Amino acid sequence: MTHHPCFKPERIFIVEYQDEIIGTAAAWIEPERDPGVGYLHMVGILPEHRGHHLGALLTVEAIRYTRHEGFAVQRLLTDDHREAAIRLYLDLGYYPLLTHESHAERWRALGEKLNRREAVSRARNLL
Repeated sequence: MTHHPCFKPERIFIVEYQDEIIGTAAAWIEPERDPGVGYLHMVGILPEHRGHHLGALLTVEAIRYTRHEGFAVQRLLTDDHREAAIRLYLDLGYYPLLTHESHAERWRALGEKLNRREAVSRARNLL
């Protein structure tokens, strides 16, 4: 990651507890792929420290930094099984971008399972 052209230490956010790094997130950009778009990247909290809203705090800080750099749009990539993270992202206003024929049904099912039908209904079809 430190060798990526967009790397800046100030784009990396961490949470420490008792001198141990227990969480991280990054405000990332991919100007060659998506000019004008910021990315939320590498959000992670050690399992024993989850459930204290640290992921939300890191995510909001990464969004704030990306906006400070002038990016009005921020995206992220994640996997279906990261349900707690997806719930958080939907609650923060992220919405699905449907880029594969399987996405509509997968997101519908996730919206039902996570009780976030309305948030998922904001999905945009990019096919």
